[in-house]
Amino acid sequence: MKMKASKLAVFARNLALSAIFALVTACSSAGGPPVQVGPDLTLAPTNTLACQDGFPVQINPSFPQPFTLQGAQSCTLLSFFGGEQAGVPGTVVSANIRIGNVTGPMRFVRMRILFQNNNIGFDRACCSVEQFGQVFTPAANAVTTVALNFPMTRDPTPSPNDTTTLAAADLVGLEILAPNVPIPGNWTRNGGPQLGLPDYIYFPALSTRVNAPSSNLRSDGSYSGFLPSFNLNFVRR
Repeated sequence: MKMKASKLAVFARNLALSAIFALVTACSSAGGPPVQVGPDLTLAPTNTLACQDGFPVQINPSFPQPFTLQGAQSCTLLSFFGGEQAGVPGTVVSANIRIGNVTGPMRFVRMRILFQNNNIGFDRACCSVEQFGQVFTPAANAVTTVALNFPMTRDPTPSPNDTTTLAAADLVGLEILAPNVPIPGNWTRNGGPQLGLPDYIYFPALSTRVNAPSSNLRSDGSYSGFLPSFNLNFVRR
């Protein structure tokens, strides 16, 4: 599946963020203490939208937005936030997730993106399911730590003139397994798009319809500017 120019810019940016993260983790020895990567959880999640609300079609700079695909009983969200894609191989030993007033069953999922250079930029395939975590219900109005032990693949980025190497990188997504539980997170631009923070959503949750590992699965929708309220505790391999 070829990327459009705007998506190419987004992907290139995230590769750059991964490189920055690689520099951070290089300061820790392999197998050392976990490094926390991802959003700062000091900000409480304010999003009130749930799986049953569908996803926004971002044609205006802010809410209210038109929505589509309403009525889902569950969903899977994959966000490309800085540091989520590890710059080096390792293990996500656990995740920290902050929830507001309403909670319900959830699970984390390890997903994989494949990418390859071509003559004009990148081709990519996104994304397959590699591993499902256990179902958990986080505490309301609190930060909950969830054990994962997800082994994260992160192949070296091919050089620009290498058009044959297929590289893989793992990411962590979140499933919300109830229709009316808000997806924990915040809109960075009041619902307006932010191309540097892409989000992909699947209806219903992938764990309700595929086994892991799966083939590549096209998302049911995409938007941007939503930052989920979880981060990862990562140990370099």
